[in-house]
Amino acid sequence: MHPLIKRFLMDYQEWLDNGASEPHYLFDRGSGLCVQLGKYLRRQPISEETVDTLCKSFTYLLPDNDTNLPFNVDVLDYMMECSDGRCHLNQRRINWIKSQLESK
Repeated sequence: MHPLIKRFLMDYQEWLDNGASEPHYLFDRGSGLCVQLGKYLRRQPISEETVDTLCKSFTYLLPDNDTNLPFNVDVLDYMMECSDGRCHLNQRRINWIKSQLESK
């Protein structure tokens, strides 16, 4: 795992552990991890090409390399989760983050 991706997961987990407050300068409750990672990386001193490369490599870490809905039942489930600002509460997402941080 690239160090910036690991740092992202650590910072996201810390945000969760501290109550996932909003507004937050990096994270929000209504976006999945891929969107959050892109925003996070664009605040780092790296090129847009590197951002794109890291975002693409991140998808290979997701369960079954599923870039569409790795933590949701279907599109409607994900859309409702986003619109209700509940992405940060998705237990499958939380468990995956924890497993990545424990294994890497």
